[in-house]
Formats: sequence, C-alpha cells, structure tokens
Amino acid sequence: MGRALRPTSPPASSTPLAIDLIAHVRRFANPQNVAGQNRFGIRPRTELLGLSRVILRDLAKSPRHHHTLAPALWAHPIHEAQWLASLTADPPPCTPELMAAGTTDFDTWDLCD
Repeated sequence: MGRALRPTSPPASSTPLAIDLIAHVRRFANPQNVAGQNRFGIRPRTELLGLSRVILRDLAKSPRHHHTLAPALWAHPIHEAQWLASLTADPPPCTPELMAAGTTDFDTWDLCD
C-alpha cells in the first residue's frame, strides 16, 4: 500500500516548478481513489495521493518536454510526481542509460505502462 509520507523538504534536485506542481497535485489528493488503486494492485513504496490520470495528463500539458522538470519530479517520493515525470520527460536528451537507471524505481505496473 502506498505510504502516507510527507517529506518536510523537497529533494535537493528539485526545482521551483516541480515544487509548485507537487503543491498543486496535493490539492487533488483523493483517499477514495487510493483505496481503488490499491484494489487494482497499485501499491507503490512512495506516497500515493489517488489522483486520476485525467488530472495528471492535464497538469502535464503545460510543462511538456521539460528536461529539468522530469528528473526533479521523479526525485519526489510521491507516486503521482513520478507519473508526471514520465509525461513531461524530454525524449531527445533521454539516453538509454538514463532510462535504465529510472526503471529500477518502478514499483507498480501503472508507472511503467
């Protein structure tokens, strides 16, 4: 089950845009969705907020292909932040080595789908 952890400070690699997005994401937290996601096997080691994929896709439209934002989001211990990172990653500078390093963090099927 997703942990209910709330970091006191953002990761050192975070950016102001990532911090703003995380604050925005927290406003949409939905405990009922967390329970539903758990029933479907989405039980990350990170905090799970229960945002719908529709909300996450809408949030990712503006900073699309932002090469410093994606790694900053990935560093946050929040499942939805990592989901946003996958939507905002900039494909050209993404190397096979970088992709391989990120796959070691996959802990749910929905994150790698």
